[in-house]
Amino acid sequence: IVYDSIKLRLSQITEELNKANTVVASGKRILKLSDDPVGLTQGLSIKSTISNIEQMGRNITLGNSWLAASESAMSQVQDVLSEANALSVQMTNGTVSASERRSAAETVQNMLEELVSLANTEVNGRYVFAGSETDSAPFSLEADNSVTYHGDNNAFTVKIGKDATVQVGSDGEAVFGTSGQ
Repeated sequence: IVYDSIKLRLSQITEELNKANTVVASGKRILKLSDDPVGLTQGLSIKSTISNIEQMGRNITLGNSWLAASESAMSQVQDVLSEANALSVQMTNGTVSASERRSAAETVQNMLEELVSLANTEVNGRYVFAGSETDSAPFSLEADNSVTYHGDNNAFTVKIGKDATVQVGSDGEAVFGTSGQ
């Protein structure tokens, strides 16, 4: 009986040693479900959490690039509008000739085209001012120089936390005020 007991214990120790060697060789404590079901569940949960955190990091990076592009476009829009305002004030002078007015009209047309281009700002092929309809250009300049908005009124958002989103895109109609024009 003592011999059988020692032989059984030696067999168990050998099995444990083999498991330890396998763990060392593979670098993994859990190789199959039966090794540690609770540990496996915790490991999978941690892996899922890490994956979610990495995705939120990518979302935050995307959001930052959208916000930077939006800010840059709006700054340029402000500059163009300031130039247009200065030109309109200059054209109110009674001494301005008809050819100067025609030239100013062409300049204003170019400014309008530039504003539509800025309103169609893209980041990675997606339109910043299209609401949540980011796959197509939100604004078009019509033949009569009116501007048509094709986006929607839902701001584009990205998930930045478990229960948190942030608006990074904009409803272009609200930003550029095309309704009623």
